[in-house]
Amino acid sequence: METTKLWNRNFSLVILASTMGTIGGIAGGFALAFLVFDETGSTLASALILAIQLLPFLFIPIVIAPIMDRLPRKTFLVMGDVANSFLIFGMGLWLLFFDFSYIGYLALSLLLACLGSVDELAFTSIYPELIPKGAEQKGYAVSSMLYPVLTVIMTPFAAVLLDTFGVAWILIAQGGLSLLAAITESFIRLDET
Repeated sequence: METTKLWNRNFSLVILASTMGTIGGIAGGFALAFLVFDETGSTLASALILAIQLLPFLFIPIVIAPIMDRLPRKTFLVMGDVANSFLIFGMGLWLLFFDFSYIGYLALSLLLACLGSVDELAFTSIYPELIPKGAEQKGYAVSSMLYPVLTVIMTPFAAVLLDTFGVAWILIAQGGLSLLAAITESFIRLDET
C-alpha cells in the first residue's frame, strides 16, 4: 500500500505561515494580558477585554461565511494577515511613543478579533484543500498539534521576551511575523472555483 506524501508545497507553506502567526499571537497575547492588568490594575478590565475578543467569533462567521463561499478564500487569508500585521505593528509603535489607552485598546481588540474570526474561517475552509488526497489524517494531526506544542514552547519564552524587550517590541515583532505569514500564504497555489 502506497502512502501519500504529506509535505508538498502548499501544505508546507500553510504550516509555516500558521507557525509564524501562532508564535507571534502567543507572545503578543501573553504580553498584552499583562499590559492591561499592569495599566488598569483591574481584573474586571482584563476580563472585559477577553469577553470583547470572543464576541466576533460568535457573530462574524454567520455573516461572512456566505460571502466567503463565493470568493477566493486565499485572498481572505492573506489580506487578513496583512491587516492584522499593520494593526499590531501600529499598536507596538503607539506604545513606544504614547501612553496606553484602555478605550483605544478595547476598540483595537474588537477589530483584531473580527479579523481573527474571518482569518480562522478562511483557514478552516481552505485547509482541507491544501492537504494532499490520502494524507488527510496526517494533515489534521499536524495542525491539531501545532498550537499546543507552540504554546508550551512560547509561553515561558514570551515571559523572557516581556522582561527583556517590553510589550511594544513584542507587538512590533508580532506584526512582522504576521506580515511574513501573509507573504508565505501568498505563495500557495490553489485553484479556487
